[in-house]
Amino acid sequence: MNFEEAYQRLSETAAALENGNLPLDKSLALYEEGVALAERCKELLDKAELRVKQISPGEPESETRQATLDLGEDDDFI
Repeated sequence: MNFEEAYQRLSETAAALENGNLPLDKSLALYEEGVALAERCKELLDKAELRVKQISPGEPESETRQATLDLGEDDDFI
């Protein structure tokens, strides 16, 4: 499953859960599916980030991290 497919399904799953009109067992199954989909999306994003870093010339990671911190951002939230 590619990122777009996983993200779309995750969005649908979240919408169904937010609706709240599901029996408990169905809600739990959707929640479990959502967690797996979120992990899949994160995995794919991490791989994409690594590829970008590998092919991008420029600053070493420590300088990039410092620039991010100087802007008041933390990459744990990205």
